[in-house]
Amino acid sequence: MSCIEIDGIRITVTRKNIKNLHLYVKPPDGEVKITAPLFVSTQMISAFARSRAQWITQRRAELRERTRAEKAGYENGAIRYIWGRPLRLRAEKGERTCVTEAGDELMVSLSGEITPEKTAEALKAWYREKLSERIARRMPYWEERTGLRCSAWQIRDMKTRWGSCSTATGKIRINLLLAQKDAECLDYVIVHELAHLKQADHGACFKALLDSYMPGWREVRKRLNG
Repeated sequence: MSCIEIDGIRITVTRKNIKNLHLYVKPPDGEVKITAPLFVSTQMISAFARSRAQWITQRRAELRERTRAEKAGYENGAIRYIWGRPLRLRAEKGERTCVTEAGDELMVSLSGEITPEKTAEALKAWYREKLSERIARRMPYWEERTGLRCSAWQIRDMKTRWGSCSTATGKIRINLLLAQKDAECLDYVIVHELAHLKQADHGACFKALLDSYMPGWREVRKRLNG
């Protein structure tokens, strides 16, 4: 492993037994890395990095803005949701870490230093608990109604999908963010993933299954994605 510097940006270079150069700008702070074939010279790597300098700068700025926005979402006064209901966040020191609903506020008690990162950690644990409780009630209901049963389910902090289903193992994954959506959105995702146990793709047969299990699913999907 070595380092180069391009326009004041430090880039970590790792050489591997690969065929092509690969450039990465990593969250949360925009760390830049290049993996390079063993035979490529440092001069060629530097030239490659310079050719992508404008993109690197833009991507680093985007990541830093995203990180700033995420932190702001966990500061006092930010609006967080539980089952579609907006609550104003208030974090304060306490004897132990816990999260409670109090009127129109979401109270986060932290035993140590109050930071957006620690607030986020406490909230995610609370969301996971709330979501787990509801899935434990709703999954059996929909399994009984559809006649389809998963082998297991788990909650994942996913970035691009609300849920996923392995047709090979029968396991279903549910996105942690669903705890912030209205409860019917969770029902839709459960039904959607259960239907994949019978129909792998999203074609006409799959939509017909959803129509039979949950006739209003299209409107719920619209709310979920909106």
